[in-house]
Amino acid sequence: MKKNLKRIISVILTAIICSIMFTIASSAAVTDEKGNTWYGDQVAVDVTAGTEGYTFMSLFRPYVHGYEFGGHFMGEGEGPQTFVVIDTVEHDGTTWKPSGLYVFGESNYEVTYCCDVETMIVDGTYYKRVNLEDSGYYDEAQAAKIRAIVTNSYPYVSLEAMKADLAANGYDYAEELTRNEIIAAVQTAIWACANSNGTPMKYAKSYNVSDNLQWGYPLHDTSAESGLTVSGKRVFKTYEEVGTRIDSLVDHLLAQDATYAEKHEIVISDIEILDAVPVIGKGNTYEVVLCVKLNGSGSSDKDNIKLEVIVGDEIVETTAISMGTEVYTMKVEIEAGQTIEAIVSGTQVLPLGVYFYSPKPADVSGAFDEKGEAIPDGIATSREASQNLVAAAEGATPVYAEDSVTLDVKPVFGNLKLQKINTYGKNLAGV
Repeated sequence: MKKNLKRIISVILTAIICSIMFTIASSAAVTDEKGNTWYGDQVAVDVTAGTEGYTFMSLFRPYVHGYEFGGHFMGEGEGPQTFVVIDTVEHDGTTWKPSGLYVFGESNYEVTYCCDVETMIVDGTYYKRVNLEDSGYYDEAQAAKIRAIVTNSYPYVSLEAMKADLAANGYDYAEELTRNEIIAAVQTAIWACANSNGTPMKYAKSYNVSDNLQWGYPLHDTSAESGLTVSGKRVFKTYEEVGTRIDSLVDHLLAQDATYAEKHEIVISDIEILDAVPVIGKGNTYEVVLCVKLNGSGSSDKDNIKLEVIVGDEIVETTAISMGTEVYTMKVEIEAGQTIEAIVSGTQVLPLGVYFYSPKPADVSGAFDEKGEAIPDGIATSREASQNLVAAAEGATPVYAEDSVTLDVKPVFGNLKLQKINTYGKNLAGV
């Protein structure tokens, strides 16, 4: 009886606390004249800076999940939304709070779309900004399609500008489109390029984000301007006209000309040691000509990037990377069997472009999956660690890349005399 009484009291107290917290959250939310609600004033996130290029951190936690929801299900049940990543370098050792409604190039966070249908985003995962072509999950042509979609879509152009462009390019429903429909269409078009070889999912049904907070609040709830009459928790309706607009917009976005990256838009996210040829032997020590190739050449005279060459545990060369140089050649001394490591690090200042956000591979030792089953120990790949993301961005980008090579040289001794002998051990004449 006492145990039951304690349990009842505990449940009641929990309910009261949750009610108070919800009341505080609701009273703190800001609603505009259209009925849209901004919940960002209630969000505070402790930030620790990432390392080795993984300096962007995902925000996907109670009670705010993502920036905006599309409010529509595509295919089997994907509810498109946009996600927030934080630049941890700018907020090193601080508590981050969103600066307000998202304004491209001005907000203290970035709004991204996802490139994976099946992988969930994991809160607090660190991301590295790299090139769309570096994903490893789709080819260069599909990357160019994604670049065109993101460049010409909300939120990187305003809703008004996007609608005007759509109307000018023969899209029939530009004026009727809502923000939620645009988010659903843009996300679905990206998925079609990144996950299904160009075959998009089709509109299925709609729901009211405000009534379905079990999926989390978006920072910016735009349910009020979606124009839907559907209401109630886990209540869905199908709107033929909404489906027509979304599906036709997906087709329109996929039909755009592909956009390939300009050379100055390439992030230095990979390097390769092309050659390590011993040229002079000094006993067991060799002078090696080292050729290091960068996959980009820098993008601005404001870049601050260095190339370090390490032999064993000693840094033997440090060179500033200058814009426009792709292959760096230098000479270092090394003993046979030693390893040469080349590391590029620093800050690259990028122009406006569309970039890929790659999750940091995770150590899954001792981890469990969603079903509570143990995951085999090891390192999860980037795609297993969290959802891949994509966004338009510009400005300072931390870069980090490394490569190594081991010099496998057998010592050569001077004055070596070769003799050929027969099976009886006698020297053969004339050899």
